[in-house]
Amino acid sequence: MAYKVCKCCGQVYKTEKEFLSKTKFIGIQRFDPYNIFNLELRDCKCQTTLARKLSNSEVRLTPSIAFAC
Repeated sequence: MAYKVCKCCGQVYKTEKEFLSKTKFIGIQRFDPYNIFNLELRDCKCQTTLARKLSNSEVRLTPSIAFAC
């Protein structure tokens, strides 16, 4: 089973590590004030935006480029 598949071009990312290495970081969408979870947004090779769910602790470890929803 694949970690993530782009619904636009069909690119298959078999693991999270492959997904992170083959996509470009865009930013983080935070859901303040609720802080249930956050989304890391990344671009596929076809320029479609894909999301990865992050815990609050993972958000602190990612690059500081972020934007509010």
